[in-house]
Amino acid sequence: MRKGMDLGADDYIMKPFTRRELLQAIQTRLEKQLMLERLAQEKMSSLQMNVSSILPHELLNPLSIILGYSELMLDREQQVNPMQIRGIAQDINQAAQRLLRLIQNYLLFNELGLAFSDKNKMNSIRSSRVVSSWVTISEISSVKARQENREQDLKINLVDAPLKISEVYLQNIMEEILENAFKFSPPGRSIEISGDLLPQKSSYQIRVVDYGQGISEEQIKNIMGYSDSGRSFMELQNLGIGLLLVKRLVDIHGGELFLTSVPEKSTVVEVILPLA
Repeated sequence: MRKGMDLGADDYIMKPFTRRELLQAIQTRLEKQLMLERLAQEKMSSLQMNVSSILPHELLNPLSIILGYSELMLDREQQVNPMQIRGIAQDINQAAQRLLRLIQNYLLFNELGLAFSDKNKMNSIRSSRVVSSWVTISEISSVKARQENREQDLKINLVDAPLKISEVYLQNIMEEILENAFKFSPPGRSIEISGDLLPQKSSYQIRVVDYGQGISEEQIKNIMGYSDSGRSFMELQNLGIGLLLVKRLVDIHGGELFLTSVPEKSTVVEVILPLA
């Protein structure tokens, strides 16, 4: 009996059993599954409302930069030298890149939300594999550190393993986590990335630690989707929808997301994904 439970059985019926006992056990499992599906749908609806509340503010920030600088360059009364033009062009380009990324994240967030009600889509997503977690995580982390000019701050210690997630989605997860880690920690502070096997869960744990400003317990609850109202997300404009997207990607692959933080000291993000 213990072996059966360890292998993943939800229930165990001893012989001899009656027809009524067997049907009751099946009915109980079906009711529990329906409850889990309903709870998952409620959580997705809550996340959708939260994202809708913060997205306009996220879009306005880079858009205001683009409009402001373009109007400055169009104003004939303003004398702008070539060096200033180059700096303005760089700022416009960065703002446009951020705007593009926000739109892409929002489209992906909605696409994943629709997948929860489409079993064929879910099966397709969950059938993807990453051959080497070490290669994918190391590459995207190094690129991100180079973009932020913080290669010296990056510390990587990964055990290699194949994972039940596509390379693109794993890159999405790491990009969003590292975006916040670099953004909210000052240069010179370490960004630590580790990856370890969890044999008892047939899973792989990715852990990212930054030593920056941290976030409050209330913000963590909101990010994890426990807020009943999207109104509180007005306070999370700087965090954006990145961590919400991470949560949805982790959920859809049957994984787990943990977020802990000590304000003004450190933030730890842990992602647990199934092994291939």
